[in-house]
Amino acid sequence: VTGVDEDMLSYLVTCADLAGMAVEKNRAFNAKKTANEKLSELLALQQSLVLQALRETSIDTLIDLCRRHLGCPVILVDLMLGQAHCGGFADNDRIGRACNGLAWRALEQIFTTAKAGKFQNGIRRLDLPEEAGGPLELMVQAVQAGKETIGGIALAGGTALGESELQTGDAIWIVLSIVRLKNHIGYEAR
Repeated sequence: VTGVDEDMLSYLVTCADLAGMAVEKNRAFNAKKTANEKLSELLALQQSLVLQALRETSIDTLIDLCRRHLGCPVILVDLMLGQAHCGGFADNDRIGRACNGLAWRALEQIFTTAKAGKFQNGIRRLDLPEEAGGPLELMVQAVQAGKETIGGIALAGGTALGESELQTGDAIWIVLSIVRLKNHIGYEAR
C-alpha cells in the first residue's frame, strides 16, 4: 500500500479520463470508418443495379442479385402479370408455388395496401400452408405507377432484418421499380 497525495491522485484521474476518451474516440472512428465503407459498397451496388435496370433486367437477374447481396430470403411480386418470384429460401420452388397458388390473394392484398418507400409498412404476415413452411414475416415495399400498385419486394425475416438488409433491399427496390415501370409503360402502350 502506497500513500498518494491529492495532487498525484488528481493527475492519475485525469490520465485515466484522457485514456478513456482516447479509447472511445478510436471506437467512434472505427465505427464511422466501417459505416463509410458499407455506404460506399451500397452506393456502388446501387449504381451497378440502376445501370443494369436501364439496360433491361429480367426478374431472374433480380432474384440472382438478391441471392448474392441480401442475407435474407426475398419475394418479388409482379401484380401486372400476377406472379411472385422467390429467392433465398431453402426451397424456392415450393414457396413460389404457394405464393402463386393459395397464398396469392393474401400476397396481393399485402402489396396493394402497402406504400412505396423505405420499408415503412411494418411487418406483414403471409400465411403459407404448413407444407410450404408456414407463416412468413415480411418487410414490404411496393412499386407504384401513379396510384396503382404494380409490384414490389418483400424481405422475409421480420424483426430479425438489420439495417444492411433493408438498405440493400431498398437498392434492389429501385431497380425493380425501373423494370416494373418500363414494363408498365410498354403494357399501357400496347
